[in-house]
Amino acid sequence: MSTALIAAASIGSNASLTSLLLGGNRIGVEGAKALAPALAANASLRSLSLSDNRLCGVSYDDRGYQK
Repeated sequence: MSTALIAAASIGSNASLTSLLLGGNRIGVEGAKALAPALAANASLRSLSLSDNRLCGVSYDDRGYQK
């Protein structure tokens, strides 16, 4: 099971979650689609980091160069 699916299963109903760091988890477009409804349902989340993922289909290395 992908990181995004695991996170989506618990985000929507977690009323104490205020910050979520999902950077560097290789989340792609399908993972983002799985996360979207759960993120929309969570009223307590104030900070979300999705850095260094593959949301646009382009991948970069640690120095910021496209792979």
